[in-house]
Amino acid sequence: MTNIALLIAGITIVLVTLYDLCKSTLSLAGAGPITRGVSGGVWGVARRLGYSLDMPLLLRAPGPTLVLLLLLSWVLLFWSGWWLIFTGNPYSVVNSTTYQPASLAERAYFVGYTLTTLGYGDYTPLQTPWKLASILCAINGFTLFTLAITYWLSIVSSVVKKRKLALMVSRLGETPIEILENTRGSGDFSILGNKLENILEDITEIGQQQHAYPILHYYHTSNVKEALPVSLTKLYISLQVVNFGCSSLSCMTRFEVTSAIATLDDFLASSSGKVSTRRSARVTTHVDDKLGFVGFDKSHSDILDHLETLPLVPALTAYLTKEGWQWKEVWRRKTCTS
Repeated sequence: MTNIALLIAGITIVLVTLYDLCKSTLSLAGAGPITRGVSGGVWGVARRLGYSLDMPLLLRAPGPTLVLLLLLSWVLLFWSGWWLIFTGNPYSVVNSTTYQPASLAERAYFVGYTLTTLGYGDYTPLQTPWKLASILCAINGFTLFTLAITYWLSIVSSVVKKRKLALMVSRLGETPIEILENTRGSGDFSILGNKLENILEDITEIGQQQHAYPILHYYHTSNVKEALPVSLTKLYISLQVVNFGCSSLSCMTRFEVTSAIATLDDFLASSSGKVSTRRSARVTTHVDDKLGFVGFDKSHSDILDHLETLPLVPALTAYLTKEGWQWKEVWRRKTCTS
């Protein structure tokens, strides 16, 4: 006699897990509920421990660990779901020699063997409906491992692109003020304008990849020069200073700067997630008093006041915090560590 409750429970687990797998790997529209829960939980614990114990290395573990945990979670959930399905009927799985009903442990063995597409092994489904179910189980396993490998390769490729983009921006300067000094040129910031075209194209691409694979936020690096949140925040502050404080920009440079600000506005708004409207951090707290915004039409204090009134300050703070960074890394030079 078939146990309907076990069948419904097993089918539910399989369908929910399949939805999460497809949502996370194929939809390009964010993570599924299981992936989102596992990722957020692991990263939250790692970030709190990393800060409280002053162990930055803990922040480097979640990215690769999460990929393995997600694969393990998907495997275990599919395994459990199909085990419940094949446990729903005494004669769904029998010994291939004696045709005696398989025990619970033997059914788990049969499901694992089938899910990994190795065949039936020592046990076999007895009736046609269960033979069809075993075929679906094997297809499920093949789909799982194919999508998981593709997902992992996409993540690795995107992480490399993120760090490459961060290094490109870092070459302009280690702080916003240094970026301004290095790209000032004759005072018209044409050097900065020329550098923006390739950078903006990469920012748009990375933004889409982070939307498709939110797990990218949890690949942390201890080398601040490879940290995209820090690099893009430096660039964003520099662009805001140039746009606000320099009236001598050419029409082309002004267009490039404003276009870059608009692109970063969109990127930061989508990358920061839900943020509080209250201002929880000051942009200029860690500005080195020995340095200043020299050579602009606006005064040093006016520029600092402008930075503090930027509407995206909460989003900037959220983006930095979300990936394990703080405002001090934006303004201070830091020796990189591997």
